[in-house]
Amino acid sequence: MIRLFLASIVVVSGITPTFAEGPVKYYGMEYYVVLDSTSNKCTVEVKKPTVATAKIVENGIFRTKADAEIGTKSLKACSGT
Repeated sequence: MIRLFLASIVVVSGITPTFAEGPVKYYGMEYYVVLDSTSNKCTVEVKKPTVATAKIVENGIFRTKADAEIGTKSLKACSGT
């Protein structure tokens, strides 16, 4: 019984630092679904928008261009475009 208890402490102590690191960061290419407020159209951009009239829609950051294009159809703000 004591062996089982000590083994579980060793396992938990090895796993705990992994959880402390937080979510895994993704450093690959990102695609942004951007709404241009002057034309009210959504587009897929490779760079984060810097113009004041363009903003990232809802959760419009995707890892692939195909996902971003699907996102333009599924996001509420882009439904009219």
